Amino acid sequence: MAETPLTGERTASILAVFQLLADGLPPDRSWPGGDWPLIGGFKPDWLEVVLGSVLTQNTRWENVENTIPRMKSRGLVTLEEVHRCPLGELESAIRPAGFFRQKTRTIKGLAGFFLRHIDPNGIPRREDLLALKGVGFETADSILLYGFNRPEFVADAYSRRLLRRLGIVGPNIEYADAKLLFESCLKQEVHLYKTFHALIVQHAKQICRKRPLCGQCPLRQDCQTYLRGQRKLDREAE
Repeated sequence: MAETPLTGERTASILAVFQLLADGLPPDRSWPGGDWPLIGGFKPDWLEVVLGSVLTQNTRWENVENTIPRMKSRGLVTLEEVHRCPLGELESAIRPAGFFRQKTRTIKGLAGFFLRHIDPNGIPRREDLLALKGVGFETADSILLYGFNRPEFVADAYSRRLLRRLGIVGPNIEYADAKLLFESCLKQEVHLYKTFHALIVQHAKQICRKRPLCGQCPLRQDCQTYLRGQRKLDREAE
């Protein structure tokens, strides 16, 4: 399909953002090559991604890093063990991640779903994941991209904030629209999606915070938020 001027400009902008972040940020050892930082020991391997995708809801990643080893130390490393674990024991194991009662039920639902419907080499459908209670767009896409190597871009809050601040989209961009924008501008490659998303998360945590450190940002010369601030400073200095 031929690009319109608008979609062509957005494609160029998205690709430029990726290149500037790749060139301007130091390597992130916590997410090497954009891959999910697995500690290992879970069977199948993707179970750790499934658990982490739920545990990270409404909390800091550091809390997930504290919780996953707790689950491992208690033997909650297989779908069967997670599924048959009493609610209270699972709640205790994941307490550091916060919202532990809600997340326990979501994890239980996912474990049951995979045991019933997915063989060890199977791949879940996005619509089936989204039908499960407690599984939203970001959780489903994280599971598919990082757990099953499916090209589903994770258009999380960091990604949408970056698009807004750069002026590529309006202030009320929804998850589905941001996901469509990224996927329409990028080649459908799993490694590219993982790497780009990891760069966005790194950039958001280190520089493009709630109170951004614009002077350190490799995107500042193309960022409408930064440029507006500079124009305001120039007017005040007159």
